[in-house]
Amino acid sequence: MHYVTTAITGLDGPFIVPPETKPEVFIRLLLHDGMAPLSAADKAQLDEALRFLYWEAGDYVRKNEPAKFAKWTQSDLVAHSMVKVFEFAQHNGDKMTLRKYIVLADQMKKEHPELIKPYTAEMN
Repeated sequence: MHYVTTAITGLDGPFIVPPETKPEVFIRLLLHDGMAPLSAADKAQLDEALRFLYWEAGDYVRKNEPAKFAKWTQSDLVAHSMVKVFEFAQHNGDKMTLRKYIVLADQMKKEHPELIKPYTAEMN
């Protein structure tokens, strides 16, 4: 069963998440329907963007709500990050593409270059 309303044709193809989609379905949608047909280079680029966005979502909570963050397990962190990526897709509606995640990550890195060093250190 596919939940995307149109076929995904690469990073620039529509990646439309219907409003009734549940976050847990979105994860499968992104990882299976979204990434599976991509070339290796496109997968690597999207994977890196998503890794940064997941990390940044957790880092934001760590800095702004340290008591909440201290109680989180790894599962809580992953769930929070996935919900943020899900909400971004829903917010973009029928204009959403997978490339928008890459653009968002690049934009955040440009606007907040101070995040790059801790992100890189934590990921290596």
